[in-house]
Formats: sequence, C-alpha cells, structure tokens
Amino acid sequence: MASQPPQLLTIGQFAALTDISRPSLRRYDEAGLLRPALVDDATGYRYYSSAQLDVAETIRLLRELQVPLADIQELLAAYDAEGLEQLLTAHRRRVAEQVERGAQILARVDDVLSQGLPLIPQSHEVAVIELPETPVISCRGQSSPSLDALTAARAACAERLDERAAAERLAAQGPIVYLHELDLFAPWYSPARFQACLPLAQGSTLPTDAWILPPCTAASTIHTGPWDGLRASWAALVAWVGRSAYDASPPVRVTYEVGPQGPAAPAGCVTHIALPIRSI
Repeated sequence: MASQPPQLLTIGQFAALTDISRPSLRRYDEAGLLRPALVDDATGYRYYSSAQLDVAETIRLLRELQVPLADIQELLAAYDAEGLEQLLTAHRRRVAEQVERGAQILARVDDVLSQGLPLIPQSHEVAVIELPETPVISCRGQSSPSLDALTAARAACAERLDERAAAERLAAQGPIVYLHELDLFAPWYSPARFQACLPLAQGSTLPTDAWILPPCTAASTIHTGPWDGLRASWAALVAWVGRSAYDASPPVRVTYEVGPQGPAAPAGCVTHIALPIRSI
C-alpha cells in the first residue's frame, strides 16, 4: 500500500476540511479548476496541499452562490477585486432573471392546479353548437405576433365600433366577435389578421355597410385565464376536430365573454373559441 506523502492531505481529508465532496473535487480537477498537488502514478490517489485551502474555500463559497464553474475558473486565473465585483454583478443579474422566470412558472403551475389540470390531453371540454346568422358591422385589424400588440389592435377596433354604434344609435347585441383569418395550421407566431364584428339586434335598422355573419355549426371550447394559455385550448379544439367526423371551416370566431381590460390584467378573462365545422 502506498504511503501518504508528508505534508499532503488525502482527498478524503481535504474534502472534510473544505466541506467539498470528493466527487466535486474530482470534477474540479477534471475542469482544471482545482488540481491536486500530487497524483500517485501507481495508485491514482489524489493528494492536496494545505496551501490550497483558501482557493478551495473561494470555490466553495462561489458554488454556494451557484456561480458557473467557467466563471470561477476565469476569476481564479486573473484574480482581482474589480473582476470579482463584475463577476458577481453579472451573476446577480442572471439570478434575478431566473427568480422572475421561476415566479412566472410558479404562477402558471398555480393556474393549472386551480383549473383542474387542463394540460392533460383531451381534458378540455369541446361542444358542438349552432351559431345563428347575425347582422354585424365590422372593421379589420392586423398586428405583429405579440400579446401586447394584438391586445392593442383588438382594443382599437373595438373602440372604433363602439364609438360608431353610439354615434349612429345602433342597437348592439352581445360582445364583439373576432374572426381570425389565418390558415388553420399557420404557426401561432404569424402576423395576426382579424376582423372585429359588432353584432346588431335582429330587426333593428341596419346601416348600409352592415352584413350578415352566416349561421354555422361550430366546435367550441371555453378558455378561462390569461391569454398566454390560449394555445393549449386551441390545440385541444383542433385535435378534437381531427378525431371527429368533421372538417374545420375557418375563419375561427373568438369572443371575449369577460374582459380583458388590457394586457396587464388578463387573469380573469373568459374566452369563447368557436371553430366552424362541416361533416366529412
């Protein structure tokens, strides 16, 4: 059995002194971060010097702060107080971003739990409904593919329609219906084009540019909660149609039964999505 070199510590002794596990010490050795003072050629045993304890403690403290090994290695290669401050400032920024992202994930998990685990495939309720013909006035809108931009574009159309209805004393009936004109299987990030339609009361006096939103059979689902969860409801609706004896017949009709007041307050939204269908 090889004897321990004098003045050197075994990896077990060094691990106990530094509170760094032996697997971590081996990993630091492989990364070139903290190499042993001596490796026995015959046995492969690693030995450390007491002079390495301060470096080991620096590494341990930075790893407790979850500083990446590459950053620690760069700092140890050219250590100075300014470099340490810059490293920790950059690391703090990364951690703050992770904390913010973690809070967002936690909020989404809470939403999923409160809504009865809607992420489970086929758990969304889909119903076949009949939508009657409806006289409407409308305006077209388009936005870049972001939630805030789409919210602003929809709000602008809704405001124009509401102002017109008030000015012309039109008898509006029900919330605005948004017709989404994209191809059914277009990527969700495609530029958003839509037509906002304000339903008018049947039998009321109609302006010359009013038109009839035709009746249709539609597969429908209700999405409750923030808009960024709409994709799951939409996917469930399209998947249901794919498993059924129907073909989809866009445009899709989207109605906001509750809210939203804007992109900052969408949590209480209730969104009705109706996808017109026809028998195969």
